[in-house]
Amino acid sequence: METSDRLPRFAIYNASPQGCVSHNELYQTAVKYYHGHDIKPFQLPKLITALCLIIQFFLSRLRDKEPLEQPWMWKYADKKLRVDASATYTALGWKPKPRYHILRRLLFLNEKMISRPQDWALKMFALVHCQTKLAEK
Repeated sequence: METSDRLPRFAIYNASPQGCVSHNELYQTAVKYYHGHDIKPFQLPKLITALCLIIQFFLSRLRDKEPLEQPWMWKYADKKLRVDASATYTALGWKPKPRYHILRRLLFLNEKMISRPQDWALKMFALVHCQTKLAEK
C-alpha cells in the first residue's frame, strides 16, 4: 500500500518464497513431525500416477464433484517448479517472512492436528465443503 503510487497500474506479483518445495520434502517433513521418525514413501511410476488421476477424475465427475487434482497435472508430479520472485521483492521492497515457510508451518499444522483432532476434522470438513461449493459455481 505504501508503494502503490510508484507501481504500474497493472502488474503481476509473485508473493512467494524463492525456490520450491517438492512433494517428497513435504511428505518427509510432515511424517517426521507427526511420527517422530522418517518413513520411506511408497512411490508409483509416473504413468501409473497418471492413470490413477484419470480414474479419480472420472469417478469424481460421476458423483458430480470436481476433484482438486486434474488429469493434466500428472505431467508436473515429478517436476520442481521453481519460483523466482526477485522482481516482486524489488518492486515492492518486500519479502515473505521465513517463519511462514511451508516446511516450518507444517510443524504447527501437525501439532494442532494432534492436539485438537476434533477441531482439525471440523476445519477440514469445512474446507472440503467450501471447495466443493466453489467448484460447482
